[in-house]
Amino acid sequence: MEMLAQLDQAIKAVCPIDGISLGETVRIDFRDEATAEQRAAAQAVVDAWDWNAPEPVELYPYELLGLLRPEQIVAMQLSVEPYVVILRSKLQTIVSKMPMQGAEMQQALQVLVAFGIITEIESQKLTQGESLQ
Repeated sequence: MEMLAQLDQAIKAVCPIDGISLGETVRIDFRDEATAEQRAAAQAVVDAWDWNAPEPVELYPYELLGLLRPEQIVAMQLSVEPYVVILRSKLQTIVSKMPMQGAEMQQALQVLVAFGIITEIESQKLTQGESLQ
């Protein structure tokens, strides 16, 4: 999701709006029912927005395998641990992109850490979309 769409969603979480646009500043198109407190909260979201934050990494689950070293892929394939077997199946069957920072991918990485296939540091690298090869 691009940054402006993320900002739009963050604002909508605190205030009813029709949308936003970006020019020299961010213009918020408030709905009529937006209260003064909600409008202030929306402006606070804009004011605190980190425009330099990296875009979240989204991958198809099977692409995670391409970021692993060959010995890690082999370890996954040979593992008989039920959670690793389930994870392996999910990585090969889910067909939509998922954010690496999202709960499902973070759970997948924690399974790999828990069973010694990757380290916690490697998990953090993968979350950023970095290859371990």
